Amino acid sequence: MKFDNKLMNAAQKILHQKEFKRQAPELLQWQAVVDQACAQYNQQINLNRKYDYALLRQLLATVGTDPFVESNFWCACGFNITFGDEVFFNHDVIVNDYAPVTFGNQINIAPRTIFETLVYPQAVAERNQGLVTAKPITVEDGVWIGANTTITAGVTLGKNAIIAAGSVVTTDVPPQTLYAGNPARLIKHL
Repeated sequence: MKFDNKLMNAAQKILHQKEFKRQAPELLQWQAVVDQACAQYNQQINLNRKYDYALLRQLLATVGTDPFVESNFWCACGFNITFGDEVFFNHDVIVNDYAPVTFGNQINIAPRTIFETLVYPQAVAERNQGLVTAKPITVEDGVWIGANTTITAGVTLGKNAIIAAGSVVTTDVPPQTLYAGNPARLIKHL
């Protein structure tokens, strides 16, 4: 699949602003291209059990060695996602990458996990303007995330942390800890 670098650069320029319109035409056009690439990747798995990592390497900023990304993977922009080595995504992982989302090495992500970088204003008047901001997410080496989990904007998951299934992570998680709940909180040190 060929990507339009001019369109990608226009989308990147929008996202480099402090606030941006989520519905900006260039951003929506780029997302249509990304949607098509994700659909192609997923269809090859679902129909042929073919994992097209060449396509992922075109779509994402960086993909390390031995990725394993199951079907129904979806991302918003692609160019903001960095994979280290041995990153495993189970089915139905969503990465809403309006800001950088960095995955370290030996990461395990269970089904239906969402990484959400967007931050919406709380005041009604500001929301009605349609402007949003985005904050990066960092997943350090050795992190395991259980099914049906949401990781919110600006969060760092520390090295070898475990996030229990069904959690909503709204704050940084220190290394070598187990977090669970909504909002996720410290259960124990590992």
